[in-house]
Amino acid sequence: MIRRASDVDLPEVVSLLKTASLPVAGLAEHLDHLYVLEVHGAILGAVGYEAYPPYALLRSLIIAPSCRGQGYGRQLMVHILERARSDGMGYAYALTTTIPDLLCRSGFSDILRSDAPQALCASEEFRGACPVNAKLFRISLTDKMRGDENMDEKTKVKVLFLCTGNSCRSQMAEGWARHLKGDVIEPYSAGIETHGMNPNAVKVMAEAGVDISGHRSKHVDELMDVPFDYVVTVCDNAHESCPIFLKKAKVVHVGFDDPPRLAKEAKMEEEKLECYRRVRDEIRKFMEKCPEELESL
Repeated sequence: MIRRASDVDLPEVVSLLKTASLPVAGLAEHLDHLYVLEVHGAILGAVGYEAYPPYALLRSLIIAPSCRGQGYGRQLMVHILERARSDGMGYAYALTTTIPDLLCRSGFSDILRSDAPQALCASEEFRGACPVNAKLFRISLTDKMRGDENMDEKTKVKVLFLCTGNSCRSQMAEGWARHLKGDVIEPYSAGIETHGMNPNAVKVMAEAGVDISGHRSKHVDELMDVPFDYVVTVCDNAHESCPIFLKKAKVVHVGFDDPPRLAKEAKMEEEKLECYRRVRDEIRKFMEKCPEELESL
């Protein structure tokens, strides 16, 4: 059950947040918009927002460690977005270092912190409660709303971009898909291993106006429960090792050269970056033809 929090619940919520090293400053002042997930009398999660009409600044989304991976985070996100909308908020914002994937799956888009409404800049989260590397996300609550469990969930095509280490090509593909086709594609990326984010991939994508610095390298096992429509393998190794459980989705192989391998013989930094730029642009050209291209392959 998700219910409005009371003064009595506050210590338990604070304890959950501190366990995850999440900010608690200003929480009590916004108790009117704080909700808790209660199961068999125990508080297992929470979420809230700070009201700066017409803006809602989401905060304190937390699930007890023992209960993660069961869909509770999604339930809390749906609930708080619906509450904010019914309270008359036009936009919801979130600063985070921990849940960018959930926000993107819920219909949020990442934006520059400098584009935040002035009203939000006076909040505790903007003034230092959140770390300076926290990413800012926004969703309109007056347009189509992902949290309704309705239209967008059904109409957006779920696509997983899979490569060996989820460090470069698949991350570029996810970034381009969200940037160019976010209205029709719900993109994900993962690897059959995790190699961490490639800084040169992040750099050349930023040059093209796409920020993937908030992405993280994920193992495909983390996404086992997502009902993908397509799995796009962007390297031969991933194509040959595509997990069997993904076979219910249409598996499409669209191979791109490996930028680190291309750049191996380059002597100058600029030469190396040109290798990444070339593959970046090839992935963009492919993404411009999606999702229609996926059906024809």
